[in-house]
Amino acid sequence: MPSDNVLHKLWQTLRGYWRPLPKCFDAVWYRRRYPDVAAAGMDPASHYRRFGCIERRDPCATFSASASALKYDLSVADAAKHLETELSASEFGRPVIFNGKRKSPETWPVLMVCGHQGAAQLYGAERSLLDVLRVLSGQPVNILLLLPEIHSRTYLEQLQLWCDCLLVTPYPWWRADCPPNKEIVESFTTIMSEHRVAGVYVNTLTLDEPLRAARALNLPTAVHIRELPEADSALRGAMHASAIDIVQHVQQLADTLIVNSFYAAQTLGLEDAVVVPNTADFPRLRSMPAPDFSRRPLAVGLISSNLAKKGVADFFALAHLAKQSELPLEFYLVGPDSPDLERVMAEQGCPDNLHRRGYIDSVIELYRPLDIVLNLSHFEESFGRTILEAMAAGRAVMAYSHGALPELIGNDTCGSLVPLGDVQALFAQLAHWLEDVTVLTQTARAGCERAWTEYGDLGPALEVALKRLM
Repeated sequence: MPSDNVLHKLWQTLRGYWRPLPKCFDAVWYRRRYPDVAAAGMDPASHYRRFGCIERRDPCATFSASASALKYDLSVADAAKHLETELSASEFGRPVIFNGKRKSPETWPVLMVCGHQGAAQLYGAERSLLDVLRVLSGQPVNILLLLPEIHSRTYLEQLQLWCDCLLVTPYPWWRADCPPNKEIVESFTTIMSEHRVAGVYVNTLTLDEPLRAARALNLPTAVHIRELPEADSALRGAMHASAIDIVQHVQQLADTLIVNSFYAAQTLGLEDAVVVPNTADFPRLRSMPAPDFSRRPLAVGLISSNLAKKGVADFFALAHLAKQSELPLEFYLVGPDSPDLERVMAEQGCPDNLHRRGYIDSVIELYRPLDIVLNLSHFEESFGRTILEAMAAGRAVMAYSHGALPELIGNDTCGSLVPLGDVQALFAQLAHWLEDVTVLTQTARAGCERAWTEYGDLGPALEVALKRLM
């Protein structure tokens, strides 16, 4: 006889086939907004009935399911009902508004800041937006923040601290094979006019419609490029474009280009771009006690989305080497479950010195238990956020010597750089640090000083970008 759990899953599946579509459902919109649906070969309507409604995906360009759920504190079931009632309400078709806690003088110019996602778990996109808002909050501008979705109340509350107003309205990533959505461009134009926007700051190269709306109103625009399309096949696939096409698209629509490292500027061929590196929550990270590198075992961490390109397999191989050599090290993999992670575990097995900690939201809880933090990405990163945060928290860092990581770490006195994919070199450096606590301590301190000196105050760099923008 089937278990209750099996019966429940069967019922949920059957229920999905029968769930009615909202009257506003737009299949063309849904396919563009959620490329994973097309990649899975699913009919948009079927996907929304079975999965999208439960996941609070947006059925059309005029209703934010995720923001409505947070705004009205709705359950998944209530959110579906709310969608139907909102069809005839005056609020439907308008952005969901959240008041910010930052109250700027009305005389200050309004800067619209556009993010490109607001997932339930905070990773690079979400944290980089928080960084920008923290720095912008010190500038004489009124911050109007726009997001296409917001799934985390914690993230919402953090954003509200640094903006004057937050609007959530659905908008997709740019795709080379899709024309701009006129309805969304008009929506952005209306928002910009109503809020008397003076300039538009887009925190990613993946967007199109807000830039077109700004162009229609003759407003200056800036795009903060945080991606390296040539090194990111997933990004190129999602945007249905080559790396050259992606960069050229941004160049055509933005007045000012911002990058987060000199390496990114050189790689993208944007020598005239303003370099505004990533930053971090330095005061909170600095408040953490320094590690005691003399204790044993030491804790080595990899903070990752746990995709194959993040070097998860290398981290497992390193833990196996340490186990075989009886090095007094414990390894901690921080991040969500993923098919790539499960594959690595099936192929290599999980040694008892390697521990999975799952996703952790708080930066304090993230770095407090760790002594050494690694970045093992197999693709070229334009910056390296976890390395900067670890350095600022006084942790020793080690990374592969490619992408922007050598620029970030600087030299061997502030951290260790090893050849790409060389697990034996990683192992040798860890063994050396275990033997010489003085060197390890000095390395961590030098890294902390570098983080604070070079990346602790990005106000001047951002002021250069704002002068071009406004």
